[in-house]
Amino acid sequence: MLDIQRPSAISGLDNLTPGDVVLFDEPSPFRDAEQPPEPCPFLVFDLHNLKNNRFVILAAESPFQSSARCPFDIYVNRAFAIRAAGLSSPTSFNLHHRIIVVDDHEGYCLQTDGTAVTGKLASAEQAQLQAFRTPERIEANLQSCKWAMKHFLPRRRSISDARRKVIAPAPYSLPEQPQPSAEI
Repeated sequence: MLDIQRPSAISGLDNLTPGDVVLFDEPSPFRDAEQPPEPCPFLVFDLHNLKNNRFVILAAESPFQSSARCPFDIYVNRAFAIRAAGLSSPTSFNLHHRIIVVDDHEGYCLQTDGTAVTGKLASAEQAQLQAFRTPERIEANLQSCKWAMKHFLPRRRSISDARRKVIAPAPYSLPEQPQPSAEI
């Protein structure tokens, strides 16, 4: 079991890039506030800067099923790739299940080394992610960030505690486009 703590202020996420895997806890209204965080791996899909806000688009982990392949999942199932991403078992990340958070969100869970980043996608998986990051999909993520800024973030940036709690869904869909297979 990882020794995880909820950060009081995030400082180690300045260098996030698409393809990083981070530990993040989606708070549940049904969980006791005193319970420790339950972090899950999330994939950094995109980042956007808007009006002094840095938004991170995270793709959620989805159950790994070796038989059912989804075209919008990135599968991390090779032993080397699992280690590179800092994971303990095969995982897939669903690029259609995206959330938007600010870069200093309190949901990031820090490990003992002080970072929420567990690793990075290996080269084959990174190439697959880059194939998904078409200009149309980057634009869809940007529009989702603008929507989140308008409808979810407090109007005054001085309300930083409120900003650090907001999790917005990414409402703009990713355009369906056939992609060359990047499976290994």
